[in-house]
Amino acid sequence: MSDDNKKRIIIFSGTSEGRELSERLEAAGVEHFVCVASEFGKTVQKSGEKVHIREGRMDEREMAEFIGDDTEFVVDATHPYATEVSQNIIAALKGKTAKYIRVVREAAANDDENIRYFSDAASCARALCDVRGNILFTTGSRDISVLCEHIADKDRLFARVLPVPESIEECKRSGIRNDRIIAMTGPFSTAMNAAIISEYDISCLVTKDSGKNGGFREKTEAAREAGISCFCIRRPASESGYDVDSAFEELTAKNPFINIAIIGAGAGSEDGLTAEAKKRLSQADMVFGAERLLNIVRGKRIYPYYRASDIIPVLWDAIRKGKSRINAAVLFSGDISFYSGAGDFETGLYKWADENEVALDTRRLPGISSVSAFAARLGVPYQDALVISLHGRNDEQDIQTAAKRIAAADSAFVLLSEAYDATALDLELDLLGVTGEITVASKISYADEAMKTFKISKMPELDLSGPVIAYIKNEEPIRELLIPYKEDKEFSRDKTPMTKSVIRHECVRLLRLKKGDVLYDVGSGTGSVSMEAAALSGDIRVYSFEKKDSAIIDYNRNLYNFNQDNVTLVEKEAPEGFSGIEPPDAVFIGGSGGRLSDILEELRAFGKNIRVVITAVSVETRSALIELYDKEYVGDLKIMEISVSNAQKTGEYHIMRSENPVMIAAFDMSCKEV
Repeated sequence: MSDDNKKRIIIFSGTSEGRELSERLEAAGVEHFVCVASEFGKTVQKSGEKVHIREGRMDEREMAEFIGDDTEFVVDATHPYATEVSQNIIAALKGKTAKYIRVVREAAANDDENIRYFSDAASCARALCDVRGNILFTTGSRDISVLCEHIADKDRLFARVLPVPESIEECKRSGIRNDRIIAMTGPFSTAMNAAIISEYDISCLVTKDSGKNGGFREKTEAAREAGISCFCIRRPASESGYDVDSAFEELTAKNPFINIAIIGAGAGSEDGLTAEAKKRLSQADMVFGAERLLNIVRGKRIYPYYRASDIIPVLWDAIRKGKSRINAAVLFSGDISFYSGAGDFETGLYKWADENEVALDTRRLPGISSVSAFAARLGVPYQDALVISLHGRNDEQDIQTAAKRIAAADSAFVLLSEAYDATALDLELDLLGVTGEITVASKISYADEAMKTFKISKMPELDLSGPVIAYIKNEEPIRELLIPYKEDKEFSRDKTPMTKSVIRHECVRLLRLKKGDVLYDVGSGTGSVSMEAAALSGDIRVYSFEKKDSAIIDYNRNLYNFNQDNVTLVEKEAPEGFSGIEPPDAVFIGGSGGRLSDILEELRAFGKNIRVVITAVSVETRSALIELYDKEYVGDLKIMEISVSNAQKTGEYHIMRSENPVMIAAFDMSCKEV
């Protein structure tokens, strides 16, 4: 936003509405100030690049000075009962050009017969004189002294207040014992309120009409369920003003403002949309989405787009034609939080809005996913089931990887692109020896929904169309090894050197790999270390560097046999082969070709700390490992030598035959200082 278009916005905050408004302004890239009264208020206020927080109480004069003459909007988002603060804000605005916006919290309904209402704290205090048993105050500390004034037996008084010194001290001054002060931050659930009522044998709960965001309903419900009385102090006066949505729109009105609902259409039928999603669709000026999803939208300007790059030109065109406020909705199939394009769309849209000074507010509205709907149709829970998406990612490798995961699970739900994918998955499961049933459904939630169940390996060609989902019930899951170490005999090799099992297992342990790590295997040979490490987690990405043709042939055989889709072979020599590859977190060097020093220097140039493990058999490489003790970039260096002997039968006896001893160096390498 250019300096000429910047507007000074001040929010006096003391409620969740004030915090929500600030968060939405921050997300839209609108700079603003937030005034909070205390350190606690600063703690709960979310900071951000566009948020400037001022801590401390201000009187009318101090407010007027802070507002100054260059403020365009002053937002009063203080508590409904903080009338003195609101009066000071209004008084401080006299003679100012800033517009006053009062953000109000919706009051609670007054039709609950269990609630007894009072006009103020004093009248409530007088009524409390007739209450027998323990009393719980949930009104905050401001009126606590008035409420306690007429009660002689202070031992039966309990107060739940904010965990700040001022509130606790006010309770003490009012005669409430230390062990009767419950210092906690709310709002609280009905269950939590009920637990406190039960724990302290409460007979009467005293509250204020704190509205929906203040937990009023949860307090009154707990009181009703416990069968105790509930006293409520009404708000000082009925207020009119803005809700958070309308306040946000007012504050962002001078720049183009786009409000977009990102809606999960679930399985795709109109009946499957939530009430909130239907409401936002009815309010939208334009609706975007995949063509099949737009069939549920009527009487709207619709566009068959769901990518940010396609939607942005439409929004730009509307802005250029003078539309400064746009209410839009984008429909995504399935669950917008599970392999959905919604995330990339939202990221791309915010990047565009930030670069072009467009105020943007997005709201994600989930739908009833096809997995949830399918599980309900089947009458089975899915909290412990494996859930996989092959929708749009259904090549042979994807299906093989999914089948391996399903083989180890008790049950699985799989989103598919088409019916043929179910047939291909059934074939892979059969090849792995999986037994059980597979149920395939199409068009879940539509009028022509179809569902068929088969024994695994007995699935015929399917005539299902539309969105397809499968459920697999595995009779005998193949339990995976917790430490999936591989044996030497499992690897194909001709004359290619191979890091043997005991050494290999120890090297993988020393690499200290974590989920999400990138591993380089330099001089990978048969790929034994690459395959061993890759099997630990599908989240590890392994790059193997090998230049010898004979080794590459062996490597590719092993890659095919083990089917490790998180391994990539780079047919180049290190360190030149590192160019263009993502930086590593760990590196195993099994063969350096006499270029160990060059390789380490190139690794340091990545600018990050890297875990390194090196094996050495030759005298020259062993000597180079000893020299690591003198390198300033080497930390926590450990060098060991392992000798392995295996029993072999010779005639009538077994003798131990030794393999070549191998030296191993493991260390943390710091990056090169730039």
